[in-house]
Amino acid sequence: MHKKHESLFNHHRYRQSTVFSSVKSDQLAIVIVPILLLFIVSVVSVEKFNITAVLVYGAFPLFSMIAFRLPLKLIIYRLVMLSPFILIMAAANPFFDREVFGVVAGVELTAGMISGLVIITKSFVIISSMLVFSMCIQFTSLCKMLQLLHVPKVFVTQLLLLNRYLFLLIDEARGMQRARSMRSFDGKGNSLFATAKLIGSLLLRTTTHADHIYRAMIARGFNGDIVNYPTMKFSGMRILAITLFAGLFIIIRIVF
Repeated sequence: MHKKHESLFNHHRYRQSTVFSSVKSDQLAIVIVPILLLFIVSVVSVEKFNITAVLVYGAFPLFSMIAFRLPLKLIIYRLVMLSPFILIMAAANPFFDREVFGVVAGVELTAGMISGLVIITKSFVIISSMLVFSMCIQFTSLCKMLQLLHVPKVFVTQLLLLNRYLFLLIDEARGMQRARSMRSFDGKGNSLFATAKLIGSLLLRTTTHADHIYRAMIARGFNGDIVNYPTMKFSGMRILAITLFAGLFIIIRIVF
């Protein structure tokens, strides 16, 4: 295999890898996805000044990380990559809500500071939980679960195609970035205007790739269904597990 194609294959395989096999991933997804949805709703419903409840909910992804023996460094790295977007969401709160909320060690804390801190903590807790469980189940298992929850078939198919061919977009973007770097001297070619041109060119190239892929799929009998997945069903034990976690989340909301 050519080195370039081998690197793309390894990148795609690493992105798809999880801690469980395909069969176990399917079985786990039936329980994990509803629990994750309930967890996200519970965290979002916390009041804007209740930092204690958010921290208690934060024990859930931490415990899951330890139970599944997931790489902590990888999860932290991804959280750090997303942190600028999280900080931007709460950056304006201290400026809009300047009412004094309390005093800690002689420092006045405004309501905007507390609410902004709660938003940041909520975001980190929710994103970390999504990262943890995305490393436990395969993407196809997630799509099967979405079908079980009656999510529109067109949307699920789009997700599967995006996941399958995302590595082509990444390779195209890296090639364009490498070409620009080799042709740029003294900072020229790295301006915002030049980057906008590259993004437009990338869009045109991906559209061409998508058309070629679609024509190839039609030629091979594609009718809208990528795979006829086996039926996934809720068993009594799985419903019990989901109910117990739902009760735990409700108790945390009531107590804290």
